[in-house]
Amino acid sequence: MATTKATVKRRTTPKIPRRIRIRVPKTAKKGDLIVVKAMIRHPMATGQRIGTFRTREKRHILNRFQCLYAGEAVYDAKMGTGISADPYFALHLRADRSGEVEFRWYDDDGSIYRKSGRLTVT
Repeated sequence: MATTKATVKRRTTPKIPRRIRIRVPKTAKKGDLIVVKAMIRHPMATGQRIGTFRTREKRHILNRFQCLYAGEAVYDAKMGTGISADPYFALHLRADRSGEVEFRWYDDDGSIYRKSGRLTVT
């Protein structure tokens, strides 16, 4: 399994750097069903919790997750406050061509977190 460095493309600077872990097989046979996995460290604060000084904490969630395979979107999820902290996704893909498997997370603060791995189909 291959893991690569995360790249973050931001519209604004996030307060906390995010740790992203992905798992993409390096190789697969044409037509095989593969599993790719992605996890990001994120608090997913709903804005409902009462913090210090009896004030509500600010809402801070990831609102969208995408998976692209060879430049084509294969999974797109809109997320809300019901998603737990540190969201984890495991997806099944049919290996039909070589290419990048890219994962994207869109944050409420405008940040876009990206990480990708290369899949070679033989």
